[in-house]
Order: sequence, then C-alpha cells, then structure tokens
Amino acid sequence: MVFVFLVLAGCVEDRPSDVAEMEEEFPRSEDSMVDENATEGDTVVVYLENYKFEPYMVTISEGDTVKWVKKDHPAQIIKSNVFQSPTLREGDTFSYTFTEAGNYDYQIVSHPWAPGGIVVVEAE
Repeated sequence: MVFVFLVLAGCVEDRPSDVAEMEEEFPRSEDSMVDENATEGDTVVVYLENYKFEPYMVTISEGDTVKWVKKDHPAQIIKSNVFQSPTLREGDTFSYTFTEAGNYDYQIVSHPWAPGGIVVVEAE
C-alpha cells in the first residue's frame, strides 16, 4: 500500500510554481488584452478549456480578430511566433488581429502538445 502511494506521488506535478514563474515573467493585466493594431473586421472566438482549444483550427480573413476565452483553471499563456498573451485565468480574454495572410500555429506555453492553428486568407 505504501509502495503504491509513493509511486503515485511521484506522478503528480507541482503546478503552482509553474504558474508563479509565468506570472513573474508575464504579469497579469486586469483588462482584456486587445492588439493595438486592430482594424475593423470579424471576430472569431476560440475557447481554451481542459488544455485544448475549441475550435483548434480556424480560417479567417486579413483584418479579422481571434479572441481567446479562458474557461477554466489553471492560469495559462498562449504563444505563437507573432503574439503572446499575458497570463490568462478563468474568464480572461486575449485578442489579436491578423493583418497578413498566412498560417499561424500557437500553443499553451506550459503544454506545447496542445496546439491550435489559424489560416488567414487575403481579404476580398
């Protein structure tokens, strides 16, 4: 019985220190983050819950905005090669307006195996 407990105890990760480290490096904003370069266009909402994005892939036009909504705990950061969110807690949002056509991959910083993707097509 003690052996099973010790084995299981070794499988548990200490997440609070990860969040504390993220908060030091990327302090939380009290307001929702919005890209300063935002232009008029459509907004697509992507939910972040249970370490995954829903939908995980979206197609938008140049000038459209993607708004991520954090639905649960723990706090997380979303990162790509063109943006990085602040630390997002339950209920927080982060928005980014895509101005150039292309394919954009993003992920949860602490869980890179949980990717998302955005295809931006030229505006008509």
